[in-house]
Amino acid sequence: MRSSHLSKFLVAALLAAGSSFLSAAPSGDISKSPVWRYTVKPGDTLITVAQRYLARPDEWSKIQKSNNIVDPYRILPGTTLHIPAAMLRQTPGTALLEGVSGRVHWHNGDGKWQVASNGLKLSAGAALKTMDDSSALLTLADGSRIVIVPASILVLDVLSVYAGGLMADTRLYLPEGQTDIAVPPAQGSRQQNLRVRTPSAQAVVRGTHFRVEADAASSREETLSGLVDVAAAGQRFDVPMGKGTVVKDGQPPMRPIALLSAADVSHLPTRFEHLPMRFDLPQLTGAVEWQGLVATDRQLVTILSSKRTRSAYLTFADLPNGDYVLALRAIDV
Repeated sequence: MRSSHLSKFLVAALLAAGSSFLSAAPSGDISKSPVWRYTVKPGDTLITVAQRYLARPDEWSKIQKSNNIVDPYRILPGTTLHIPAAMLRQTPGTALLEGVSGRVHWHNGDGKWQVASNGLKLSAGAALKTMDDSSALLTLADGSRIVIVPASILVLDVLSVYAGGLMADTRLYLPEGQTDIAVPPAQGSRQQNLRVRTPSAQAVVRGTHFRVEADAASSREETLSGLVDVAAAGQRFDVPMGKGTVVKDGQPPMRPIALLSAADVSHLPTRFEHLPMRFDLPQLTGAVEWQGLVATDRQLVTILSSKRTRSAYLTFADLPNGDYVLALRAIDV
């Protein structure tokens, strides 16, 4: 046991999770082209919209037919046009590795892992891997932020930008580990189509904050705000704020249930002079497992350690002197 210079541990109770996870979706589902919703502005015609955004402007008549537009030259402002992304001008997107804590590795699709550093721009096909004592923060072109928790792998399947940046299509694969994803709400005709695939499920996001966790046998999704569509084995559920679902391999998603209420952590110590740090866990009806995340910030961007237990306490060691935040997450399924 080594001494620590009045290491102060701030304790924060996060939403305890009635954990929900995603199961792998069939490849045919993940490849479907998303649809862009364009809000017609004064002066717009189908022809001018097509010239501005379509890869082949002469295909404006297809938009007219699919949207039941009577006169392509006179469209009421405020009308929403639904345009398949496959018809839009497309450019490759990138993701910025904005924060690296500890040992993070990446590869550009060739499977050759190398050390990652802040400021790295990743293209489609790239992958990130965090070790047991590391985490990473990815930022997408639309401002979405993805925190990759320790001991996780995330693959950037698709990073596409359409209509001059008004629409982004992002598809991620999480074979193992955990992510915390915050997607800004859509504004006007600017929108993000973000999907997360695991070995057992797929989640489609609509302006939200949510968590996904996966391993080879099951997936879990927890919606902290907004709405997430979780699909597996030919069935899907909308998971609203404050609920979650679990998907086991080869099975449909569990019907969404309410996340556990936040635990009372007022009894936990806030200062340690020696390591290891031991926290006796609170009593919480329904909790069968706990996860503790140690971070340097209350936003849980820089995570130094992640531990899980089914016992009555959590223990952390090998942390340098300093101030930290402990986030507790209770899991009931």
